[in-house]
Amino acid sequence: MRPEGLDVWLAERGVEGARRVVAVDDRRILLSKTPEGFAERLFEAVEAMEDALRDEQVAAAMAALSAPTRSRVDAWEAAVMRCVADQAAKLGLPATVVEEVRFGVESVAALLRAVSWRDLPGDRPVQPTPAERAAFRDLWESIAGDGKRFTRVYGVFDGRVVVAHCPGARLARTLLAQGWHLCTGDAVPERS
Repeated sequence: MRPEGLDVWLAERGVEGARRVVAVDDRRILLSKTPEGFAERLFEAVEAMEDALRDEQVAAAMAALSAPTRSRVDAWEAAVMRCVADQAAKLGLPATVVEEVRFGVESVAALLRAVSWRDLPGDRPVQPTPAERAAFRDLWESIAGDGKRFTRVYGVFDGRVVVAHCPGARLARTLLAQGWHLCTGDAVPERS
């Protein structure tokens, strides 16, 4: 059921693009900008990619893709995408799987860039500064547990909170931890 007036309300808040209503109850309206079945396809793709996305695989691809002018985060992002593309080809998965995973990988890379101010080129991890570690710790705390960073709250419409959740939040957390470790050599901090 799509509440009457919801599209106008979203447009007034600057929300661009179509949003699908996933669920409605007395307290909330859950939206998605992905097509029907996307979350299920994503979970299936992630399961098929798990072996290819192990730290060892991605680290080997990073070593092959490192260059004097390519930052560590750029090398990590390219390595993850190469591993995804290779595994998709090996399993005979459609190219759309690679594109759907790419959206999440690009988002995680953007988060890594936001906390890796000295993201230098090279083939070895670059130890983060104390400020970078603190920024990463804040980021990590914001996505652990209830994962609020992966939930967008649009506001209250007709007495109900309107939200959207990223279907790939679990994978995003895993990739963020991996990217941080492979780019900096640091382990993900324990939750405080």
